[in-house]
Amino acid sequence: MSIEQMTTVQSIIEETRYRGAIRTSCSSQDRQRPVNPIIVDADTGDELWTAGTCADHLGGTVRQWEAHVARGSAPKAVGQIGRLRLWEAQEVHSWIVRRRRANTTLRAVEPARS
Repeated sequence: MSIEQMTTVQSIIEETRYRGAIRTSCSSQDRQRPVNPIIVDADTGDELWTAGTCADHLGGTVRQWEAHVARGSAPKAVGQIGRLRLWEAQEVHSWIVRRRRANTTLRAVEPARS
């Protein structure tokens, strides 16, 4: 991820905070609907996922996702903003599908005897 991409993503985050979509604390009067931000690489147009999003799609916890990354079985992060690491959504999705297929076992079924 280039400096320009990081700047673009950082500016989006700052603008979102400025507009009030991300609030650290608010009264019950000021509550807004939950926001589900999407991070997109400005150069490639690829959607990027955080560890939390990857874990959600895996059906596990962030700790489990980080364990897969540490072992080298999961895709490598493509970039980061500060300490927030990012993965290509399509690559993670493909990895999850391959992983599920590999864990599926086929069992031989004997024909019914008459």
